[in-house]
Amino acid sequence: MAYLHARLMADLAMLEDKLAGREFLLASGPSIADISCSAYLFWLDQIGILEADLPNINRWLSAIRQLPNWQHPDVAMQSN
Repeated sequence: MAYLHARLMADLAMLEDKLAGREFLLASGPSIADISCSAYLFWLDQIGILEADLPNINRWLSAIRQLPNWQHPDVAMQSN
């Protein structure tokens, strides 16, 4: 578990750096890259990581939440 936690924190640090000064991963705007990279990050609080501690990721996830028709993955995965 320590290895996985360290790897997660390294990956989050890399993403935090990548998002510095940009709204989305690509300069052209939101893309499948944003959706793919953000997929599991909407549950960070469940593993004791606060979005507020990652300001660029926090801002980016907020921008994703504001996209038209966006739904939290919990809602999107519910079967009707």
